[in-house]
Amino acid sequence: MDIWVTNYDDDPYKLEDIDEQTINAFERNLKLKLPLSYKRILQNQNGGIIKYNSVQAGGFQEEDVYLEINHIYGIGHPGLLDSPYLIKEWDLLQNILVFNGEGNAWFALDNSSEPPHVIYIEADSKEVIKVAPSFEEFLKKLTYKELSQEYEKDSWSKEEAETIFSGQEEFLIEEVLLSYQDTEDIEWYLANLLQLTEHSSLLVREAVASVIGVNIEYFLYESPEPSLKILKRIINNLSRDKSKDIRREMKEVKVQYDL
Repeated sequence: MDIWVTNYDDDPYKLEDIDEQTINAFERNLKLKLPLSYKRILQNQNGGIIKYNSVQAGGFQEEDVYLEINHIYGIGHPGLLDSPYLIKEWDLLQNILVFNGEGNAWFALDNSSEPPHVIYIEADSKEVIKVAPSFEEFLKKLTYKELSQEYEKDSWSKEEAETIFSGQEEFLIEEVLLSYQDTEDIEWYLANLLQLTEHSSLLVREAVASVIGVNIEYFLYESPEPSLKILKRIINNLSRDKSKDIRREMKEVKVQYDL
């Protein structure tokens, strides 16, 4: 099954190609077996953004319930090797393998069953939803759904924006983020920027860095004192980012504005 987006040069989830030997070593290290269907897609591409944006979930009485998903992990970092850390950090279920997530929700293989079920875990409520009885069935249920009418517009309320910022749609997050960069409620906006500096998506963090770089003078000279403290925390967080380009951009901001 061809699931990968191949024309996105800055895909943060696309890792170096791997072979069967690397997959076998990964399985030995984590003492588990990847489903054959998972191994096949990794041999085509080692993780990345997928052509789909949702999967139809099982376990619901209602019809047409879909969960958002836009990437699948490969073997490496960020990827399947992060699963033990994520389980500990977010107090997730044991005996699972996390293969997608953004901090507020996770898709994982539940290795307590054979074959492993695909489950969806809400981080806050700890609700577990059975999505598919196997990874192969999960792949068959991937689909592309047009954004709901709620999001097909040029402006969003703050409540809608906050919901989007806490989700997994990185392109939508970027769009909403940029639409609010001229807001008069600077403190609210910077608080959300600060939250997004911890986002797992490189695209989102790059968008935050871009907003800071373009609007730094506006934020510096128009912000109340509490907002300036948030601004400095944002710049400090980005200065430690995994991306050297983001770190370099923030260094330039610090030097130019003596921060």
